Amino acid sequence: MNELNQIEKIKIKLEKVRILDLEFQEFGASSHKYQINKPATEKEVEKFEIKYGIELPKGYKQFLLEVGNGGLEYEENGNLKPAAGPYYGIFELFDSAEIFTESYALRQEVFFNSNITESYWRSITWDKFDLISDEEFDQLYNKLLSGIMIIGYGGCSNYQGLILNGKDKGKVIYVYDEIEYKPHIADEGYFLDWYESWLDKIIEKNKTTANNV
Repeated sequence: MNELNQIEKIKIKLEKVRILDLEFQEFGASSHKYQINKPATEKEVEKFEIKYGIELPKGYKQFLLEVGNGGLEYEENGNLKPAAGPYYGIFELFDSAEIFTESYALRQEVFFNSNITESYWRSITWDKFDLISDEEFDQLYNKLLSGIMIIGYGGCSNYQGLILNGKDKGKVIYVYDEIEYKPHIADEGYFLDWYESWLDKIIEKNKTTANNV
C-alpha cells in the first residue's frame, strides 16, 4: 500500500478513536490520551539519522513527518510522554535511540530472526548468565538487540522495537528488558500496518458507535 494513502487513513481513524474512547477505556489510553505532538521536520529526522548512522524505515519516517512525533505532555525528566499508539503509546523519536542498547548497536546487522527457537534463545541468554561477567553481559545485550530501535512501551518488561536493517527492516518487534525472554515480530509486520491495526481494533470494538461518527 502507498504509505501516503495509508497515512491519511491513519489520521482519519485516529480522530475517530479519540471520539469513540472519550473515557480512555482502551488499554493504555489513560497514559497517552490519544494525544500526539506535531510532526517532526525533515531536518530533525535527517539530523537523527546522521547522528546515529542509520536510515529509518520509510513507513515509520512518514508517520513522524505526517502524523506526529511523541506526546504533548512532559515527564519529570523532561522527555515527552508517549504518544497515541498501541499499549502505553509510542515514544518521541529523540527519546528512542539508546533506551536498551548503546548507539553502536543500532548500526549493527540485526541479530534476531524468526527462525530462532525458544531453546536456542535460552541457551544464549539464561544458560550463560552465571558464566559471564557484567561487562560480557552488556556486550551480549547489545548483540542480541542489535539493529533494533525501541519505539514504544507495552507494560512490565515489554517494549516495542523497530527493525532497522535486513530482510525484516521496518517491522515491529516485541522485545523485553529481561533479555532471557525471546523477542517476536508483530503479526501485522510493518509499522504502519501495526499502527493502523490498533486503530481498527478499537473501531471494531465500538462499531455501533463508530457508524455514527
